Amino acid sequence: MKSSRSLTFALFFALGSAHAATSGRVIVDQIAKPNMDQAAVRTELKLTQAMAFPRDWFDDQSRWSVLAVPADVDLSALRSSRDPEAWVSTYLRDEAAIGLQFVIDTYGDAIEMNVYERGKLQLGASGTMGQVYAPRIEGNRLLGHYVNFGDLFGSALVIDLQFDAEIWQAAKSIPLPADGGPAGAAYLALVKAVHAGDRAAIEAAQPNNRPRIGDEEFKEALPMMQAMMPKKPKITGGKSFGDTAVLSIVGDDNQPASAELRREGDRWIMVRSSAGSSINEQTPLPPVFADTVADLCPTVIKNGIVCGDTTWKDEAFAMRDVLAIQSDDEVHMVLLAPSPLKPQHASALWESEQPLEDLFGKAPARGLLLMFEGASGELSAVSGYHIDPEDGFNEEYLGGEAVRIGDKLYGSFKATKTDPDTGEAKVQKILRFEAAVLDKR
Repeated sequence: MKSSRSLTFALFFALGSAHAATSGRVIVDQIAKPNMDQAAVRTELKLTQAMAFPRDWFDDQSRWSVLAVPADVDLSALRSSRDPEAWVSTYLRDEAAIGLQFVIDTYGDAIEMNVYERGKLQLGASGTMGQVYAPRIEGNRLLGHYVNFGDLFGSALVIDLQFDAEIWQAAKSIPLPADGGPAGAAYLALVKAVHAGDRAAIEAAQPNNRPRIGDEEFKEALPMMQAMMPKKPKITGGKSFGDTAVLSIVGDDNQPASAELRREGDRWIMVRSSAGSSINEQTPLPPVFADTVADLCPTVIKNGIVCGDTTWKDEAFAMRDVLAIQSDDEVHMVLLAPSPLKPQHASALWESEQPLEDLFGKAPARGLLLMFEGASGELSAVSGYHIDPEDGFNEEYLGGEAVRIGDKLYGSFKATKTDPDTGEAKVQKILRFEAAVLDKR
């Protein structure tokens, strides 16, 4: 049973997490794949709280793992867990789970991403899974802005999430004596009972709520238990976490082993054991960020344009309106303009006999026109035009990305500037947009 002190701390952290500023858009259009038992799902996740923890990675360096979930998910068990990665994995396998899990490397790249919604949506992969802008540690929190406009195995997704994640803290422990103390004695007694086939002694070391198995089941399970437990273990110490003890063990042939036991009343019962390896009680070192990308648009997308004050070729633009158009079966246009646009005159973009001024109303015909190939999902940026009231259309390459989900188009425009000495293109400004698609086919 938890002490009142533990409950007080649990309540403190629960209240603190309620103020976490995690918000944004996570929109997924998962296609059906009958051969993989994957259903077609279109959804938007509402994620308002997050937790982060350091996680071991394949190159023996740690990375930050982040879990973002809805407000009604109770994360108190994750806070108190000694193995946050195992807790998150178990949570996400539950059919009721809703969440976004992603891993950030030291440069701010998202190198793993998984989204879940009540067993219907299970989309994820490792690799290049978007960018986390301005990842940083402030106090006991990990902050950043995760953006991903993309396609994953044919399924489209839009992630634009500003997260303020509480950082998981490892439980405090005290060293056990060399023989493991009472927990060590209980473990050695269980090992002796297992190898002797003493059913009564084995059952005495099981939790009270574990159902008693039948005779045939016991006969089948006993050889497996004997194979998993060393015959002559030597306890070399361990750690105590209140009513839980983790023993460090040298097994047969000097192989490392470990066992986790929990106190129930006046007994120590077995929770799990490991032969050939030890249960890792060492928390991975928190990774340090280096050479991350600044957040040039620290606002999540909404209908219209955000961060519209941008530049192109050193020319300042105050973009205030956006028009998304499907003009052909495989062609989308996105027009960004300083003034309100008139959608009913969108055909002026490709019909020369229609005055361009009608599209811009009473304002000068000025803006940027992004061109994309594709009918749905992730669209491919191919070209663009700078529209000038005096010069008309000037073809340019404009850096943009976009995803179409349903009748909406989501994307961004990046204004870059090339260093004449190095030839390196550097992003100067970013704006993002969401717009209903006007079908002019």
